[in-house]
Amino acid sequence: MLLGGALSFNLIFPSNEPDIWRLMGMWSIWMFTIPSLRARDCSNKEKEALNYLFLLIPLINVMIPFFVKSFAVVWSADTVAFFVMYAWKLGWLQRLK
Repeated sequence: MLLGGALSFNLIFPSNEPDIWRLMGMWSIWMFTIPSLRARDCSNKEKEALNYLFLLIPLINVMIPFFVKSFAVVWSADTVAFFVMYAWKLGWLQRLK
């Protein structure tokens, strides 16, 4: 995820134009992180969160550029969606009893 963020924020292979490296950074969570996490043995709740993310992130990546033309914003939105989905499905925000 961090490498994708560095690519999206134009820190690695910097250029003034949109290029394949920034595009790869923007899509890296969907292409690499989620499939890698889904391939390992994990709980049903985590698997469900990853399944939802696999469907949600392409929607985010297609919709945001209509409003904001920034690879970094798209990657950031993907990262927020990733952690919000994990927090929701794994109960990170529930109060301890």
